[in-house]
Amino acid sequence: MNARPLHIQFASFDEVPSFKGSSTHILAGLRQAVQRAHVELISLGRNPIPSRGNFVHRPLPISEPNVLRRGLQFRSRVASIFRRRPGDVIHFRSPWEGLAAVRSGVPCLFEVNGLPSVEMPYHYRTTENALKIFREWEAECLEKANRLLCPSQQIADFLCKNFSEKLKEKIIVLSNGYDLLPLHPERMRENIPEDPFRMIYLGTLSYWQGIEWALRGLRTFSGDWRLDIYAPPHRSHSKRIQRRIQRWGLGERVRLMEPLCRGEMYHTLPRYDLGLAPFPRTFRNSEQGCCPVKILDYLSHGLPVFTSRLSITEPFISEGKNGFFFEANSLLSFRARLEVLLRQVPDRKKLSPLVQASLQNIPTWDQYAEQLYAIYGNLSASR
Repeated sequence: MNARPLHIQFASFDEVPSFKGSSTHILAGLRQAVQRAHVELISLGRNPIPSRGNFVHRPLPISEPNVLRRGLQFRSRVASIFRRRPGDVIHFRSPWEGLAAVRSGVPCLFEVNGLPSVEMPYHYRTTENALKIFREWEAECLEKANRLLCPSQQIADFLCKNFSEKLKEKIIVLSNGYDLLPLHPERMRENIPEDPFRMIYLGTLSYWQGIEWALRGLRTFSGDWRLDIYAPPHRSHSKRIQRRIQRWGLGERVRLMEPLCRGEMYHTLPRYDLGLAPFPRTFRNSEQGCCPVKILDYLSHGLPVFTSRLSITEPFISEGKNGFFFEANSLLSFRARLEVLLRQVPDRKKLSPLVQASLQNIPTWDQYAEQLYAIYGNLSASR
C-alpha cells in the first residue's frame, strides 16, 4: 500500500501569479513538490492557478487598502485554513502568515528574503512603535520555525547578528535560481554604430531598486541611447517615475512598459545591449541583503549587466566578463562608466555565451526545487 503523499502548505503575503520576482520564485520553487506531494498554495490575489494533480491554489482576494489591516486579515484567514486542513509542513515567507504557521504545531520553514522591519519604511510612513511590533513578530517566527531558508549568506549573517547567533544552527542558504535557456545569436542585436545603445530594466519601481536614481543620472547624459523599463504598475511609483521622465526631458529616450512574462523575456532580451540593475547603497541592500532575481534573469539570457558595486551584486558579476560595475550612489561614476560602454558597445554574440556560463555555480530553478523538496521531506520526518 502506497504511503500518503506529503501535504505541503505554502503561504505567502504576495500576489500569485504576478510579474514580481516573488511570484516567479514561489512557483519555480514548487516545481518538484507539485509532482510528488499534495501542495496547497495560499497567497494574495484573485486569479487561481488551475488545479492539477495534487496542486491547489487558494488566492485570498483581500481588497483592504491599508497594508497593516490587509496583513492582519490575511493572517486570520490563513490561520483558519491551517486549523481546518492541517498539513505536514508549512512554508512561509513573512510574519503576516508566519505567526499563524509557527503557532499551528506543524513543522515550519521560514523563507527569509527580507524583513518587514527593514523594508516597510521604504514604502510607508511607519512609526517606531509599528517597527517594534514587526521586530517582535519576526523574532517569534525566527525562533519557532524549524528551519530558516535564506537566498544569500549576507541575509543569514544579518539574522544572526540582529536576532540570535543560535539561528545559525537552523539556517539553510540556497540562492535564487534561473532557467537555463538556449541562446539564439541570430536574434541578438548587431553592433551597428548608427543604432542607439539599448538598455533594459526589469523589476519593481521601489526606491531600493534604484531606477529613479538612474534616471537622475541619465537626464544630463549625452549620446544615442534608449532605456525600456518593464515594471509592474504601482499607483504611486509609476506616476512619480512618469513625471520624472517628462520633467527631465527623457520622454523620447525612456519608455515605461508593462512587465514581461517569463516567455516574453526569452524573445525580448536579445534586442538589448545591457541589463540595468542600479541598486543604491541603502540599509536594505548593504546590511540586510538580497539575492537579485533580475540579475539572474539578465545573465541567463546572455545579457551583460550594468550594476552598482555592492555586496549583493559582487557574487554574480565579474567585471568585463559578464557585466560592468559603477560605484554605488555615485552619479559621476555611473555616467563615466556608461560613457565608456557607449563608445565600446559589448559584442552580444561573442559575450553572451560567457555571460550565461558565469551562472554555472548557481542552482537552476529545477535544482533549487529539488533541494527545496528535500528540505520539506526532512521537516516532515522530524515530526
